[in-house]
Formats: sequence, C-alpha cells, structure tokens
Amino acid sequence: TLCQWVGISPTLPVLAGSTVGNMTTGIAKDRAFARMYGVVAPKAMPVLSYGLFFSRDVLAMAFIFSLPPIVAPRIKAAVDDGTLPLTAAQANLATRLTTPVISQLFTTPLHLLGLSVYNASDAGISHHVQMLRDTYPNTVALRMLRIIPAFSVGGVVNANLRAEWHQRVGGA
Repeated sequence: TLCQWVGISPTLPVLAGSTVGNMTTGIAKDRAFARMYGVVAPKAMPVLSYGLFFSRDVLAMAFIFSLPPIVAPRIKAAVDDGTLPLTAAQANLATRLTTPVISQLFTTPLHLLGLSVYNASDAGISHHVQMLRDTYPNTVALRMLRIIPAFSVGGVVNANLRAEWHQRVGGA
C-alpha cells in the first residue's frame, strides 16, 4: 500500500479516507430523509445536526476500519496465552464481524440526536433525552442488524480480497 511504501501507519489515512467517502453520502442521505420524513415542514438542517452526524460518522469509521487492526493483536495475545480458546484467524474474524455492530451502541445516540435537533430545534435538552429513551432500544437493534451485511461481512470480504490481491502482485 501507499502507507507501507512511505513507511507510515495506515490507521489515520484509512480513517480519513473512509470517513470522507462515507460521510458525504451519509449526511446527504440523512438530510434528505429528515426533510422527507421529519415531523416538521422541510427546513434548513441545523448546524448542530450536521455536527452530530459528522461525529457519528467519524466514530463509526474508527470502529469499522481503524479499530479491528488495533484490537486483533490484543485478542491474538489473549489467544496465545490461552485466555481465549480461538485461533489467530478466528480472533481476527471475530474482531472484524463485531466492531461494526458494537459501534452502533455509540453512534446511534448521535444519529437520533441529529434527527431530534432537526425535528425539534427549539426544544430543550430534556426533550431530546426523552426522545433517546423512547427510541434508542429499537433503533440500535435495527441499526446493528443493518450494518452486518455492509461492514461486518463486507469488511471480512474486503480484507480477504485485499490480502489475495496484494499476494498476487507481490505486495505485503
């Protein structure tokens, strides 16, 4: 990869690239859906909503793309010392499958707050907290299920394809 060629860690470049790529389309989609399905007449998206969506996307991309290579060696160490009864390959697979799903525990509140601010921009914090209490459990469950094909399974397929292609062209 370019990062290997330059001699730098790919963690931040991958996070930046994946965030920019996913965030631009994701926030545009969120804006469109908020305007189409919001409980208020279509209006300009508040800056706070954009900020919440931005934070959600950076956090999600960190979990999905940057965290697995950081967590996998720690899991491998637990495998090596016998704490976890997994092979290194199984530990890597478990990490790639679970980190996107776990990310939803932290990103869903940001998503819901972004929508709540759009729909009730004049409401106080207590309104938004109550909305989170009412909608978080069902929403997080659905978002966890929704992310499995795209980023959990997709992440495993992507990693395997990249490794195979790198091997074919003589890379690492």
